[in-house]
Amino acid sequence: MAQSPRITAGVLALGLLVLPLTACAEEPGAVGTGDPVPTEKQEPEGGSWPAENPDEVFEKSQEIPEDFPAEFVIPEGATIDDVGSRGFGTWYLVLRAEDQEASDAIWESIVTNSGFTVTDDAETVEGGRMATLESGALSASAMTIPGEDGSVLMSYDITAAVS
Repeated sequence: MAQSPRITAGVLALGLLVLPLTACAEEPGAVGTGDPVPTEKQEPEGGSWPAENPDEVFEKSQEIPEDFPAEFVIPEGATIDDVGSRGFGTWYLVLRAEDQEASDAIWESIVTNSGFTVTDDAETVEGGRMATLESGALSASAMTIPGEDGSVLMSYDITAAVS
């Protein structure tokens, strides 16, 4: 029975070594608390968007819709990059100018001839301009987008005023 104290001391020493190491281990989630247990990331099968857009979604139109508001005056000679109706009194218009000077002239012409008041006028990160245009009949979110070649796109999201 002389070995009994040695065995006891050995088990006790082993317990003292293992116990601190297990206390440092990260818990995956406390049982019964509802915390998620981490698992490997599962990638979804296929893309994140199950349906693909038809080709006509990407087609541009330069033909002004019949229901486009006459109160929004597009300057004579302005180049229409894309235009369309979203239905329910909303439209979009994208104009292209060859340079910043032409863009500024088109912007001012639209504001003046359409009777808009400009609010929330700010510069964009790209060096363009964005603002809200308001008149009695329409509201438009307007933005200019400078191109790398010096050209400028002018985008207008137009909404009819609710009477």
